[in-house]
Amino acid sequence: MTIVVHKGVDLDAFGSALALAHVFGGKMFLPEPKNRNVAHLSRAVQEWIAESVDGKVIFCDTDSLGNWKAEFIFDHHGTVYGANSSAVAIWLDDCGYLQQMPENVLELLMSGIYEDTGFLRYHSAKPLDFVAVSSIKRLMKRPFELDIHVSPPITESHFKALFKILERQREVRLLGKVINVSYIYEKESEGEISSVVQLLQSMQDINAYVLLVGSKNRILGICRSDESVPLWDLLEDFNPSGHKYAFVFRKRGNLISFYESLPDLLRSEILKRTLVTEVSLSKMVLVKPCNVKEALRYSREYGLAVVCLEDERGLYFITRHDLERLERLGLGESDVLAFSRVLPCFGEQDDLAKAYPILRQRIPLAVKKDNEFYIATTDDLLRQGVVQFYENRSEVIRVGETIYDQIGPLLEHLSKKGLNVYLVGGAIRDYLLGKAPDDIDLCFEGDIEKVCSALEELDVGYDILDKTLSVKCEWNGTKLEFTRARKDLYKSPGVLAEVEPASILEDLERRDFTINAIALQLTPGVSILDPFQGLEDLKDRVIRLIKPWSLREDPSRAFRAINYKNRLNFSLDPQLRQELATVQVQGKPAPRVLMELRSLLRSSQVFENVKDIISFDLMRFFGKSFVFDERLMGMLEELQEEHQVRTMEVKTVYELVTAILGLGFQDLSERERFYKLLGGASRLKLLSEKLQEDGAISSGLLTQISNGDNECKL
Repeated sequence: MTIVVHKGVDLDAFGSALALAHVFGGKMFLPEPKNRNVAHLSRAVQEWIAESVDGKVIFCDTDSLGNWKAEFIFDHHGTVYGANSSAVAIWLDDCGYLQQMPENVLELLMSGIYEDTGFLRYHSAKPLDFVAVSSIKRLMKRPFELDIHVSPPITESHFKALFKILERQREVRLLGKVINVSYIYEKESEGEISSVVQLLQSMQDINAYVLLVGSKNRILGICRSDESVPLWDLLEDFNPSGHKYAFVFRKRGNLISFYESLPDLLRSEILKRTLVTEVSLSKMVLVKPCNVKEALRYSREYGLAVVCLEDERGLYFITRHDLERLERLGLGESDVLAFSRVLPCFGEQDDLAKAYPILRQRIPLAVKKDNEFYIATTDDLLRQGVVQFYENRSEVIRVGETIYDQIGPLLEHLSKKGLNVYLVGGAIRDYLLGKAPDDIDLCFEGDIEKVCSALEELDVGYDILDKTLSVKCEWNGTKLEFTRARKDLYKSPGVLAEVEPASILEDLERRDFTINAIALQLTPGVSILDPFQGLEDLKDRVIRLIKPWSLREDPSRAFRAINYKNRLNFSLDPQLRQELATVQVQGKPAPRVLMELRSLLRSSQVFENVKDIISFDLMRFFGKSFVFDERLMGMLEELQEEHQVRTMEVKTVYELVTAILGLGFQDLSERERFYKLLGGASRLKLLSEKLQEDGAISSGLLTQISNGDNECKL
């Protein structure tokens, strides 16, 4: 395990990284530091500094992004503390790690606190800073001599920086208040950024200030207003078009907790100290097994978001939203347990660390206490701040940077309109797989009129698609589609769903496979939403259904699964394989099914696609008499061999493969119906007759088709 920091690391990050190295039994990789205090003190801890990056990587903060793939980013910035090292020290003390730190690491933690809070003299020091200092001093065996570690003098460059800050001070009216705000660029501090931060924090006449960092104006904001103030609104006049991240700081005493910024591995130490019974829970009422319609009636009658069931095997649950979907699919009389998920139950002495992996799968928290059951839904826990599913993984952040390079000014304009914008669907999947998508699909929460207004103000033309609540446009050659977050209502299998506005989480839930249910929030900040563990499936190259009845809602997803399998070279999850083999289609196949089949037959993986269609018996969608015998398989393999050594047009291969598939229908009326559904029935019929007559793929036939001979000559 290697803790990676950046060249500009200061003492508080340096101490934090060393503390992490001790916790995980690893070392810290320190590029040649710019900070003179860090350079001086690093000599005393050489045994904890690695010369290269080996094994798993942790980034100490978001500035550390390099050429390594990080397990996660530990951003040591704790917004409830004057010093970031205070957050680390208190966390280590709570977890019992602080007592295990060597003296030189304790001194570095202390130095970071002193450096960031102006030696505990300025207003920037907060009560928790003094708590952290007391905890460290209690463990130190020798006196802490401040002058040895940090002695930033007030130089001429500091006075120049202060003059710029005072010169730029302005009033911003926000939330009915007058806010005094100023800003400074990192380069204007001449490398002594920590000292400038201290001086900024000591200036009582400025409510908020902004530090603009680097060539892309990456933002670090500090707000000391008594009101809740969104930093992004304060920055409107600064126009930081190339920003990577934005932080929102709320009023003192009610700030976002340090806990929420921790990655899972570190967070688990805190979770281990929180019993599940310390979370707000509601008493659970268990329902005996019944059908879907009865369970739905019960949930509506009592206003339940989740219905919990019990039989001799254990506890199960299903959401009301899913019950409504099943009823629309005509499954109201079916056993509700067939669609329910197992509900794990925890004891009152279990801790949240044990429950957290379950909660991440959006399974409710169920607890048995005094022989009774209690429950909290995932949304309840999110509201309580007990769980947090927003993560900043390094590869995802890089995708965010790529998007901002392409459409940063447009995203900023949308942010000013108060819109939450997300990269979704195939676009983020392709970016994470290292492919650049042709089009960028963006999802937004808010009014579609605001999207149109933003585009008009930027003089960008657009088209509105009312049925899908979408807006299409082009920005500097990049095709964009903005779609309102929505939920789908399928009135019958396979038909185009009716849509209505919803939250981003509901939008992700309506999708087909977990790898397509990932969202990257782009405004107001960059973070990842992955409620169905799609990132894990992407890493494992697995296609998995979000809901077991997804294929019943939209049978075209069966063909889409095969498309992804062969185009991305992924495997199919066992449950998906079972659904592919059993899902039934009543009546005429929906247009979406035909569209997906045509896509498979025109694909460059057409032969792998056809073999999967046959393997999973998906031709049952088009008739009951289909039998693909050895003779037809031989034709298909002959065509595949010819295709590999000759250049054939896509249309030629499509027609031949379609004609061969049609020959599998023993019932001639079903064969003709199949050709008619796919279009070009008369030509396909003549082609199939010629194939049947020859019994093989002849070179003469291929030449005729390739030369574009008409139907009569066939």
